[in-house]
Amino acid sequence: MFESNLDNAFENRYSPKEEHLEEGAVALAGKKTQETLPATDLIIDALNITEDELKYISEHAVETSLI
Repeated sequence: MFESNLDNAFENRYSPKEEHLEEGAVALAGKKTQETLPATDLIIDALNITEDELKYISEHAVETSLI
């Protein structure tokens, strides 16, 4: 499993696989990009939920201190 990565040099593993595209050209998304987008959406959703929860906690603290 790990030996397959030993044959590839650093430059070969991390260099672009195709020629450089002209400015403004569009290419297909790579596998990592396709996996990253849903994960990014989940992180943004979690941050939004956290922001709302902190707002509710703060409002509740103000309301209970007034009673």
